[in-house]
Amino acid sequence: MDLVAPVFTMLGGLSPCRSAYSNRDISEQYPWLSTARKSFPTAQRRSNSTYYQNFSELQLETILAAHVQQAVLGVCSPEEALKQAQEDCNRYFQPW
Repeated sequence: MDLVAPVFTMLGGLSPCRSAYSNRDISEQYPWLSTARKSFPTAQRRSNSTYYQNFSELQLETILAAHVQQAVLGVCSPEEALKQAQEDCNRYFQPW
């Protein structure tokens, strides 16, 4: 895990490994990560929206992740994945 964490973090991910946040190359590339890491213990997902009923940040992430995965695996084009993700979001999240 400690070998993958720095690479994952350098690609823009947030690593669960503390060692990634003390890596000098990562600190130089993403200087804000050390401050972000301090906020993790008190962080929480947004649960309410003044515009959408039944909004769930986790559900949004799930929809996006599924369609990004399909595009990465070549099941569909990136444009088609975005279109499908938008359609899923429109079905799931209803404006007030």
